[in-house]
Amino acid sequence: PTFRRLRGKVLQRFPKARFHTYSAVDDDNAREGGRIAYGEPLVPVYDYASAKVIVSLASDFLGTGPGAVAAGARFASRRRLASPAAQMSRLYVVESNYTITGSMADHRTRMRQADVVRFTQALVDQLSSLGVTKLTPIANKLRQRSGGIDTTGIDAKFLSALAEDLVSSGGQSIVVPGAGQPPLVHAMAAAINEALGQAAKTYHLSPNLDPNDEPSRKSIAELAKEIDQVATLIMVGGNPVYDAPSDVKFAALLGREGLTSVHVATHRNETSELSSWHAPLTHELEAWGDQVSLDGAISFQQPLVAPLYGGMSGIELLAKIAGEKTTKDRDLVRETQAEGLDAHTKGLLTVGFPADYTSAEQLWRGALHAGLFKGPPSEAKSTLVDSIVNAVAASPSPKPAAKDSVEVSFEPDLALWDGSHANNLWALELPQPMTKIVWDNAALISPATSRALGVKNGQMLRLTKGEAKVEVPAWIVPGHADACV
Repeated sequence: PTFRRLRGKVLQRFPKARFHTYSAVDDDNAREGGRIAYGEPLVPVYDYASAKVIVSLASDFLGTGPGAVAAGARFASRRRLASPAAQMSRLYVVESNYTITGSMADHRTRMRQADVVRFTQALVDQLSSLGVTKLTPIANKLRQRSGGIDTTGIDAKFLSALAEDLVSSGGQSIVVPGAGQPPLVHAMAAAINEALGQAAKTYHLSPNLDPNDEPSRKSIAELAKEIDQVATLIMVGGNPVYDAPSDVKFAALLGREGLTSVHVATHRNETSELSSWHAPLTHELEAWGDQVSLDGAISFQQPLVAPLYGGMSGIELLAKIAGEKTTKDRDLVRETQAEGLDAHTKGLLTVGFPADYTSAEQLWRGALHAGLFKGPPSEAKSTLVDSIVNAVAASPSPKPAAKDSVEVSFEPDLALWDGSHANNLWALELPQPMTKIVWDNAALISPATSRALGVKNGQMLRLTKGEAKVEVPAWIVPGHADACV
């Protein structure tokens, strides 16, 4: 919240300034799916403890998904039988890579990431045929498109059993789309969840955290287009030279004559080496800050040590650029939360709490002690069926991939994430849960694909697309989908 507030202050002082946000791992598809389904970029937060039937559409919610720790605890609570009469939840997983979530599945089918779109459309159609009438307009539009609903390669028995289980769950079910799935899959999953009657039972919508935030890849592509008009580029954290999309050619952008680039980061990295200036950024353990969780609660980041290298935090940097009188991160966070604390104080006084215990100072100290400050619950919203129908009409009907094609998907690593923790030797030594690989990356392939390519474990593969290429050792994984890496 403080960063967003100060971003507005900077733009007030420098109207020609532009902010761009980029992360190699993002929730762009989920946010855009929320925009289609609800009219604004809202993301569902699921309660796995309340669901009898859970369907993962290529979502590793127990591994790399957002809130995986909380999701694991809630999922486990429904699998731990407290009495002979207790009912265990049932998990269906559709995925290409063999994930932690897939390993916990009661029923699992493997398919390429691109085929999950066709599976989701077939699921909508199947549920509509079983009497879920709220999905009928979407199913009708799917069938009316050229090519209709192509179910080639989809296990009909698996699909039928899954759909019947969802309908018979009595509204206690969740369909969870993966971050790598296109926005339309997220929108259709939202429609399925509401149509089956789970709204406010097994999920709620997160607040719209940043209405002005653009999709990550779109934002960095726009920066690349505008770079000739940029005189000064200030980068706060990150390492775009390392992890920006290859077609952006970020390293070449920094080499443009006349551009002054400043990289403010906790470590010197590839981006620092190519920047005009490097300045130290405080580590999260050295700085104050605030964050908003998916359920709307505000968490306070408090330093454990003073800055070791004289750095400043991102919000302190923005405050100085904006010309603010207050430039200490603790005071900046307090200013941001003042309005919420005052509103909370008035609410407590209204219901009879004594003034001595409801002052802004008391609530601030209490929030710091608790580590968080509860915000108002998000309002329930209904899916916009017409919007989803229009999105279906505007999208081409997906077809099965050609037999000789190979799909490539990039997944975050549990320890190294997008590679930003590759300098952490302990993280490099942490075995990948499913393959047990340490100290290296690998191209995961199925046994059938390895035989088709004549590849053995550890043999180097070269993956190319246009001018981009990467060489990586192959690793054969049982349960992996065929014809995908």
